[in-house]
Amino acid sequence: MRKLVVFFSFFLVSNFVLVSVVCAQSYWQQHVDYVINVSLNDIKHEINGDITIEYKNNSPEPLNFIYFHLWANAYKNNSTAFAKQEIENKKTEFQFAKNDERGYIDNLNFNVNGSAVKLEYDAKHIDIAKIILNTPLKSGEILTITTPFHVKIPSSKFSRLGHSDQSYQITQWYPKPAVYDAKGWHAMPYLNQGEFYSEFGNYIVNITLPSNYVVAASGDLQTQNEIDFLNEKADETKRMSTDSKDLSFPASSSELKTIQYKLNNAHDFAWFADKRFHVLSGEVTLPYSQKKIKTYSYFTNLEANLWMKSIDYINKAVLNYSDWVGEYQWNVAQALEGSLSAGAGMEYPTITIIGESGTGQLLDEVITHEVGHNWFYGMLGFNERDFPWMDEGINSYYEHRYMEKYYPGETLNAVLGGFPLPEKISDEYSLSKATMVVNGALEKTNQSQSIALHSMEYTSFNYAIVVYMKTAYYMKYLADFLGQNTFDRVMGVFFNEWKMQHPYPEDMQKVFETETGEDLNWFFNGMLKEERSLDYKVGDIQVGKTSIVVRVTNNTNLVAPFPISQMNGDSIVKTDWQRGFTGTQTIYLNKNRDTEVTHVKIDAAGILPECEKENNTIKAKGLFKNIEPLQIKFLTSILDNPDKTNIFYSPVFGWNANDGFMLGLGIYNSIFAMPKFEYVFAPMYAFDSENISGQGSVGFNFYPENGFASRWRIASSFMNYTYYEKSVTDSAQVTGSEYFDFTKIENKIQVDLRKKSLRTSPQQTITFRNILINEEDAGVLSEINLFGDETFEMVNELKYDLVKKRILFPYSINGTLQLGDGYTRVTAEGNIRVNYPKSKNGIDIRLFAGKFFGESTGYYRNTFTMQGADGYEDFLYDEIFFGRNVYGGLWDNQIM
Repeated sequence: MRKLVVFFSFFLVSNFVLVSVVCAQSYWQQHVDYVINVSLNDIKHEINGDITIEYKNNSPEPLNFIYFHLWANAYKNNSTAFAKQEIENKKTEFQFAKNDERGYIDNLNFNVNGSAVKLEYDAKHIDIAKIILNTPLKSGEILTITTPFHVKIPSSKFSRLGHSDQSYQITQWYPKPAVYDAKGWHAMPYLNQGEFYSEFGNYIVNITLPSNYVVAASGDLQTQNEIDFLNEKADETKRMSTDSKDLSFPASSSELKTIQYKLNNAHDFAWFADKRFHVLSGEVTLPYSQKKIKTYSYFTNLEANLWMKSIDYINKAVLNYSDWVGEYQWNVAQALEGSLSAGAGMEYPTITIIGESGTGQLLDEVITHEVGHNWFYGMLGFNERDFPWMDEGINSYYEHRYMEKYYPGETLNAVLGGFPLPEKISDEYSLSKATMVVNGALEKTNQSQSIALHSMEYTSFNYAIVVYMKTAYYMKYLADFLGQNTFDRVMGVFFNEWKMQHPYPEDMQKVFETETGEDLNWFFNGMLKEERSLDYKVGDIQVGKTSIVVRVTNNTNLVAPFPISQMNGDSIVKTDWQRGFTGTQTIYLNKNRDTEVTHVKIDAAGILPECEKENNTIKAKGLFKNIEPLQIKFLTSILDNPDKTNIFYSPVFGWNANDGFMLGLGIYNSIFAMPKFEYVFAPMYAFDSENISGQGSVGFNFYPENGFASRWRIASSFMNYTYYEKSVTDSAQVTGSEYFDFTKIENKIQVDLRKKSLRTSPQQTITFRNILINEEDAGVLSEINLFGDETFEMVNELKYDLVKKRILFPYSINGTLQLGDGYTRVTAEGNIRVNYPKSKNGIDIRLFAGKFFGESTGYYRNTFTMQGADGYEDFLYDEIFFGRNVYGGLWDNQIM
């Protein structure tokens, strides 16, 4: 029995040790060192070089091959993933590029440990290949890979790698091993929307080019002559005037120079060269270690006046990120101006390229964002392609935090800079608040996407709104829930545990849960993965002297915490965070006996990611406790105010040949958003016909989260205008005009079918209309029955539309069935634009078929015509005519 106990104890201890060792060794990453020699030919716009790579296999299994990224080949032809994505994003510059504007990488001859190996290109992507090893690379072993290479540099108007004349942006330019980690190989084609994932290692890069180029590159400059050259440039820049706007290129020197850079523990290397660069240099001391970091900026005359403060912006960014996240790990931080490059606004280890800014504040913001990527992408080596929120979204949170610190109370106008909006519209909203209101509108209309998608799945608009802005808002919400100090402490732990490694979302979640003791599954696997955000609704209230009882309903399945506040007017009396729940719960709030509470509000501080904020408030007493105060406002607000019931008004005017000039008042509740209930009324006085004309509509929109339809719309509309002016002569032989109106009432049900993919699927719509039309009988020209005897008609119409709004070969298909009094009208139509081979212009082709059953009404106005329908033949009054039923003159020529 004793032997059994000893054996069992040994078994437990052995397995505990084994599990501990496995857990300690469960994370591993490959290590890749580079030595690159490259020379620039600024006449042919190409680089030639050779690369030596030491690849260490830290994985637990042997490797028979190694994937390589040859991303310069993305610019080779129109069949690459990059080229196809550009077309999906409605960009045609690359599609119609000239051959000399394209780029590629060639002259590859891979050897491993001195022996030739086979290079096998991917069957689908020419910018992915793999070398087949002659013998497997065992775990823990190192091999040496060498190859020459040549890169034809594309135009910089397409993406990140490129040149604009003799200004060079050399990025994603060398043969680079793909990441191999515990989840397998991550071979990926180059994309413009969707960034990168590469192995950490050390770089030694030698660059040869004409001696009068100023080079800005990743890492530490080793060549003393070049250091002296940059110092001289910096001294000149400090003393120079910024009045000059000369952007011409000086001639290249016939003398060449070779400069060397070293960069340790990084996963990429980029360099930039321009003979026009001015240079500024500085230094920033890190907050904890007191380590000094060299800072540089490089810029042309384009916005030199703004860039004179760039060192201060870089220094503040390095200092604040080091304080909030963790200390900067490299020795230098740099920013450069690359306004003519499509790849501007892009980060690389220790260096970033910035586009044209317009204002100092915007330059500060963009520099901060891009420098911040040294943490979220650079030192925390996320898989940006699969999880874009981890670098762009988290980094945007810190960018917003920086802007709130140095530019408190910024409005949309301050952010938009060169594209200001009217103050009444923009000054109510900060960028983050405006973003969430816009995202809320997208969510309500089923146009938003979840945060945790692959970068290729987003629409180009949602990539900006969701990945950057929505994620930033969510991170702020998490920080508010945990407390800023706790959030900063945990983020610091995460950074220190994972710097210079490849963390995944689950690694971040684990650190946050371990350090806070909170179950944050509702955030990482709930909110981040749902298309819609939260929606808590307050439904009932009872107010006592020392307590308040509120019933709150969660309209979603997201079990997330939320703040609820006692309010006195616009002032917050007290805020309590409530744990999340599903369904409806009764919440008890402690109340100060001597404090007046006028209402209770969920998310009074505006930090909760919600798509429906209109149901967050309930009054403490009175009738209609859930109704927001009425706000009547001139013009409109771009973004709805959820705390008000908005009614907007503005002058409206119009003109047609029958009514003449019309002036009236428009009353509406929304223009830019698509609320559940919407209305617009626009009555106008017509000065020629001396009549009340105009139109209006009332509609209800329903946006189901699931099912075949993304929207149901039920609407009624009406319009009244003059459709005919008749000249009459009275008994005194005085000639005048008599005017005849039409009135149209339309009731409509529209169903928008749900897209399988917001990015690529066509829009499909099914619409049913009941149309009632009344025409005053003009009684003129009745001998040819121009208007007929009937003044009233009802038509029922069922229509199917399919529209594919792509940039090349867009097409649409529709079919219509109309049932009128004694007739049936069926039509089918197809439209396509056939683009010219070298232009986004093309030939529009329309195919139409129609069949009329029954008898036509007055003068065959509802049958088909080969010469194009005029205003009279627009029998449903669907189109706008400047001169409906006007005969002779300019307006008689309009057809539909």
